[in-house]
Amino acid sequence: MKHKPLFVPLFISILLIPSFSLGQMTQGEIGLAMDQLYKNKSIPITATVGDLWLMRNYIFAKKGYKFKNEDLGNYYRTHFGFKGEYTNVDKSLTELDKELIKLIQAKEIKEKKEAQSVTIKNATFLLRDGKLLVPQTVSAPEISNPAYKYITMDRMSDKVFFINLESSYEFDAVECCGGEGVVRKYLKRFVYYPESEKMVPVPGVLLNQFELVDLLKDKYLFTNGLIFTDSYPGGGGSAPTVYIYDLESFKLLGKVPDLHLNHGMVEIKDSQDAIMEIWTIKPAKYPNVIRGLYLFINGKLIKTGLKVEEKGAWFYAG
Repeated sequence: MKHKPLFVPLFISILLIPSFSLGQMTQGEIGLAMDQLYKNKSIPITATVGDLWLMRNYIFAKKGYKFKNEDLGNYYRTHFGFKGEYTNVDKSLTELDKELIKLIQAKEIKEKKEAQSVTIKNATFLLRDGKLLVPQTVSAPEISNPAYKYITMDRMSDKVFFINLESSYEFDAVECCGGEGVVRKYLKRFVYYPESEKMVPVPGVLLNQFELVDLLKDKYLFTNGLIFTDSYPGGGGSAPTVYIYDLESFKLLGKVPDLHLNHGMVEIKDSQDAIMEIWTIKPAKYPNVIRGLYLFINGKLIKTGLKVEEKGAWFYAG
């Protein structure tokens, strides 16, 4: 039996991968990466395009550049104390600064190129100047928008994949932690079935409103409310809520109640007989937790009423 935690308590470090692409480094990690860059001229292997964007602009921010992008300026002012005062800092850049900028730009170009295609079972999908190019055998309408900058995919099973067309990087706030994330928003998503080579558009209202968590019988999609601002169905900010959709119709079949105010968490377990267990976990008197059981059977979500109090592990930040 597989155990899949959907999210962690809201008062500890965020471990989720939301349904958009994130810059992987925290503010502290960006600072450490820049220290290493200046000392060793080395860039972390795991640096994403978003990380590289922040690292490159860090050099200009350090010189006092005033960014037209207010969010970017606020990021460096808040986390690094760099005040944007000058509209041009070219003359203050050292030879080392210029060398490091070129080094970062070269890696950015490489990473961006790699983010322009995905291959699913020998079928390659390309993004060229905002236009999606699909294999000739795949039935799909013409898809083009200059705002499409990146293409990614999510494998849900051998038979079901999601293809995502994403925006440029932008900032979004993490409500629980007072921090910021560098994200690429999903602008267009498709469910892709390799066996039939069929692409099905995901309804617009769900584009950035869920994290793909699990798929039952290649039909029932389990999703999770996102960490980021106003990002789950129904609005109202971040919330650890499980939503269950029929993948063919995208009809909402049920949801496990919002545990946001209880600092709760949710865990799902899928069994061999295609029954999904969904456990809510709420804090009780330390160190205990109370677990409540929902079952998803044949397209229906059932609240069993079963509650179990047991010893749990709580990990506090700091």
